[in-house]
Amino acid sequence: MKERPISMSASMVRAILEGRKTQTRRVVKAQPACPDHFVGLSQQFKFGSMYWYQDGTMDAVSQWRCPYGKVGDRLWVRETFADVTRAFQSYDCEDMQNIAFRADNSVYIAGGAYLEQLGDSGIFVDKWKPSIFMPRYASRLTLKITDVRVERLQSISDSDCEAEGVRPSVDGDARDWLPNETGWQRTYRQLWGKINGKQSWNDNPFVWVVKFMRLENSDEKQLDRTKLAERLKEHVDYYRQLSGEHYYQGKADAYESVLDALEDGQFDDEEKNETKVSVQ
Repeated sequence: MKERPISMSASMVRAILEGRKTQTRRVVKAQPACPDHFVGLSQQFKFGSMYWYQDGTMDAVSQWRCPYGKVGDRLWVRETFADVTRAFQSYDCEDMQNIAFRADNSVYIAGGAYLEQLGDSGIFVDKWKPSIFMPRYASRLTLKITDVRVERLQSISDSDCEAEGVRPSVDGDARDWLPNETGWQRTYRQLWGKINGKQSWNDNPFVWVVKFMRLENSDEKQLDRTKLAERLKEHVDYYRQLSGEHYYQGKADAYESVLDALEDGQFDDEEKNETKVSVQ
């Protein structure tokens, strides 16, 4: 089992978080030389990896290896983010401790639990970092590949459009609709055009169709309870220093309640992913 990074736009991250996105399509690099006479790709197992061959051939020139992996491999999601550690810590940290995500304006402990929404404590982000710069430990989403296939882009069905996380179009300029195009396909075509350019849809390239399931933290890795407890204690101590204001005293109490649950063994791996620290 291998892990690889994959970048996702904000709208697609939201779709994954909402459970609406379970597929992604990516252009096959080095398209077949004669696509009009190209039947498809057949999956073959070779040297511990999955390769795809042009039907009827087995030579090295006509083989493709999926860069996203095979069934059982994992993808960790890169998304637009910002380091907001200084808003929570009173000292310099070598690594990011607190990370804001642009997709839903949430703040997490790095590799840990949800903390709050941006603005709840007067925290705002002036400059976001592109997803390409996100390190592995900062990622909050891990996906497990359940299927890989190859097909032409325009072959996408309505059910696959839904699995891509889009919603169907019901109106709009009639001139923007293609012949025999459904509302699902129109929405996906528009999304594809924004990411890859309108001409890419017209070219109808072969694409990797990667199906996946989102893993919860309990499935991703064993929770490092010691490290999480240390970070929670840092948050408690920080807000205790600001206890002159009732709001900050409440936040310290909220973090401390999570810490107590963790130390009492009542804060398991699944709860870690779902628990949200809130202050009334």
